[in-house]
Order: sequence, then C-alpha cells, then structure tokens
Amino acid sequence: CGDKAREFLRKEIANGWGSSRDAKTEILDLGRRLMIAGHGEPVFKRRKPFSDPEWWDCIEFCYAHFEEDQLSLTGLRHVIYREDGKVEYLSSTLGPYHFENQGDRKIIETILNQNDLFLMSSDGLIGNTAKAMHFDSKAGNISLDTREISYDYVLSRFTQSLERNKNRSAKELRDSIIFELGKYFLPRTLRDDDVTLAVVKRRY
Repeated sequence: CGDKAREFLRKEIANGWGSSRDAKTEILDLGRRLMIAGHGEPVFKRRKPFSDPEWWDCIEFCYAHFEEDQLSLTGLRHVIYREDGKVEYLSSTLGPYHFENQGDRKIIETILNQNDLFLMSSDGLIGNTAKAMHFDSKAGNISLDTREISYDYVLSRFTQSLERNKNRSAKELRDSIIFELGKYFLPRTLRDDDVTLAVVKRRY
C-alpha cells in the first residue's frame, strides 16, 4: 500500500499535480486521479469503508499549500504554534474522495507569520501514540489516567514539545518530537497505521 501510493504520487507530481493551484482544487483533482488509477474512471465506488484492501479507496491525505504568507490546508490534526505562544488546532474534512460532491466542506485558510510553527501529522501517528500510551498506563509504565489519553491529549503533548523547543530549527523541532515521544509511534497491534509528521517553521 505505502509503496504503491508513493509510486503513484511521484508519477502524478512529475505530471504537474500538487503546487500550481490552491489546496481545494489540488485535493479534489487528486481524488479524480486516484479513482482513475484504481477504477479506470473518475467515479468513487467504495461501498464498504475501511474494508476495501485497495489503497486508492482508503488512503488519507493531509495537504498544505504555501503561497508567501498564505497557508491553505485540507485534512485533520494540523497544529499552528504562534510566535506569541497562542496555539491553533485546525481541521478540514474536505478530502480527495469528495471530488464528486464536496457538500459544505471547506479548506482551512490562514496566515503563517514569521517564527510561527506548523505541525502536520497523520491519523496513524496520533492513533498509535494514544493507543501505546494507553497500554503503557495500564501496565504501570507511565502514570496517566487512561481516560485522559484522547487524540486531543496526544496533540497537546506534541504542542508542548513545540513550545519547549520553539527557538530551534524545523529539523531540530522534528527530532525533538521524535526523541520525546517516538517510543509511542510504532504499531503495537495489526490494525495500527503508518506514522507521518512534518514540521514547518517560517523564518522570514
């Protein structure tokens, strides 16, 4: 699944997808490309969510489009840590599978100012971390009330890492998150997901 998706994206990016237009146009165009790759026509056919083994019917995308100080986003679990310490948790339910009917779903539009930090993470990263923390708490390896270990709690731990290391480079911020929380990233059950994160820091 991962290798096939990676190969698909490399091909589509080489053919011009991903940077020339706004986030909404690009993510919906990606949905059409996915369905053509999988079914030969731009029609979404999945009837059993999460049970179809074909990667083009179940893959999740988070997409960020940068244009000067403008930032447009699709996908869930985005975090912006502002230079003044304010934190914004942003989510958009608009995804590639809504190309036929997006309803009232919208992209997120915001501004990334100098020294602001932006964290993008996959659902697998958050889900695996929450589950691993739950297991460790039950086993007595960490002292946490298991009722606290929600996706929001996990995001707050990532945010705390950004705050502690806010004066470092984007690469150092990423490495700090991995150093502090990486032991929770790896799957512990067969249904756990892949883990992906990206950290962006606007320097100018």
